Amino acid sequence: MATSLPPRSLKEDWFLHSSRDFGSHGDRISRPGHPVGTWYPVSLPCTVLDGLVRNSVLPEPYEGLAFKRLPGYRAVTQNAVTYQEELHNFSDVPLPDDSPFRDSWWYRREFDLSATERAGRIHLRLDGLNYAAHVWFNGRRLAGPGLIGSVQRRYELELPQAALASRNAIALEIFPPEPDDLAFTFADWNPMPPDKCMGIWQPVSLCFSGDVTLRDAGIRCSLDDDMRRARLEFSAELGNRSDRAQHATFCLAIEGRQLRREIQLAPYEKRIVGFDASRESELVITEPRLWWPYQLGSSELYEAETWVEVEGETSDRQRLVFGIRTIESRINAEGSLQFSVNGLDLLVRGAGWAPDLMLRQSDERDETDLAYLKNMGLNAVRLEGNMADDRFFEICDREGILVLTGWICCSYWERWNFWKAEDFELALRSLRDQLLRLRNHPSLAAWLYGSDRCPPEFLERDYRAALAELAPDVVALSSATGARSPVSGPTGVKMSGPYAYVPPSYWYREELPGFAAGFNTETGPDASIMAYESLERMLPGKERFVGSEGWNLHLGVGVFSTTALTDRAVELRYGAPVDLRDYCRKARLIQYESWRAMFEAY
Repeated sequence: MATSLPPRSLKEDWFLHSSRDFGSHGDRISRPGHPVGTWYPVSLPCTVLDGLVRNSVLPEPYEGLAFKRLPGYRAVTQNAVTYQEELHNFSDVPLPDDSPFRDSWWYRREFDLSATERAGRIHLRLDGLNYAAHVWFNGRRLAGPGLIGSVQRRYELELPQAALASRNAIALEIFPPEPDDLAFTFADWNPMPPDKCMGIWQPVSLCFSGDVTLRDAGIRCSLDDDMRRARLEFSAELGNRSDRAQHATFCLAIEGRQLRREIQLAPYEKRIVGFDASRESELVITEPRLWWPYQLGSSELYEAETWVEVEGETSDRQRLVFGIRTIESRINAEGSLQFSVNGLDLLVRGAGWAPDLMLRQSDERDETDLAYLKNMGLNAVRLEGNMADDRFFEICDREGILVLTGWICCSYWERWNFWKAEDFELALRSLRDQLLRLRNHPSLAAWLYGSDRCPPEFLERDYRAALAELAPDVVALSSATGARSPVSGPTGVKMSGPYAYVPPSYWYREELPGFAAGFNTETGPDASIMAYESLERMLPGKERFVGSEGWNLHLGVGVFSTTALTDRAVELRYGAPVDLRDYCRKARLIQYESWRAMFEAY
């Protein structure tokens, strides 16, 4: 009987190449020993553009006008109107015919398997592809002839036992998203990379088990009114991967307590099983160590182990890290959304977060960003559409920072009138996959399943049913606006802006939409002007002035591609700058005054 082994990350030793030169011959490319002399070495996660930049095939897009020199970046025509990519959402239009990113791209990797590893079942886990893929292993295509993928889905494919060898190879043929795909977009924050972020953006790993697997272990908790007693509920999916019935034992260990339950599984049956404090007194925790946002208390975390035994051997296992806390919301007397954590009201003071333009992931950057957030006295961060990796949420758990996340605006994600029938199913599956991934993080506070608009009623009901089933203690919002949903009623939030420079007095004027009252999901006085030393690195000499082509390119898209209001405010308040260094000094002071006034007014 094979026993469970720890998962193995497949982060390093990948190779990348376009299919343009040798087609879609996965049966050959996925065999061990296939030559990779002309391929580009990469590590995951990695988009195609990132891989080419890291191999010095393409220029670093953050410097000067290099972004415009990337292949596939050009004027495109949509509805008989020609746009430049920096002026609109490039994700909404097809890739140019001669773009190298219209072709599929291959990612391949070889790896060894020991005799012990080959004795059990091995599953390939794909936590994030963009956008779709054929997956090959040792010359065989996995998951049938159709494509798998989409940005927010997770996949697990069993490697065929008959194909396992001591030396093995995996190859993924990745295809770019089309305008009518539920894919990545940067909306109006950034010009969209010409590869549309195609590639592998989340981890790839191998999972080892016996015939019975354990997946998506989750924990819910409730607290008595006096917060002195917590009641826990654990659940997980057990799956019989064999063609014969299995007698299994589901086990849980927490805080020195251990629970066991016998389960009979029919061939290929999957079943949700669990333990509940209403039946198991071991799951009633007295004087629990509560998880708090850092300004209210300590962000305490617990650990638990779950595993499944078959014939006295561990067939699979999963470790959980979680916090005991309750997060609730209500519409207060002023008509605004009010959060409370463990029964205490919390003033949410947050900042927006977006990923790197090429989806590069850096633990060091995440640690630094979230340390800055705490240094500013903020307690929450909002992610819109582009999800962070697990490490980001782990830092928020540890540091006591709330996360508000959900789907993105200004893209196919909110063009429900144009959705195909399969898009509705895909969106719901995407929500379920992300909730199963994130629901154990105590930092996960809210999910906005709409952004600029509320979804159609039937879709909202499906979204809310999934949230109630998988993450009932996460605040569910129909949008980031003040629109009233016929399903869930008022949101209690507003999305009034402003999005450009305003003087400090703005926040105190009750007649203005951004007046400091209520729960504003999106607001802030203009782009943040960086330090002069950073501008020196970003802009070459001929572009190093306010309003240059390079200056505007790096600001954003559409109406956000200018600092005209900040420029005017600098001149009127502190006098015309003598040079760029003087401008940066004055502009940063101007912005400090307005940002500080905004937070103080709220």
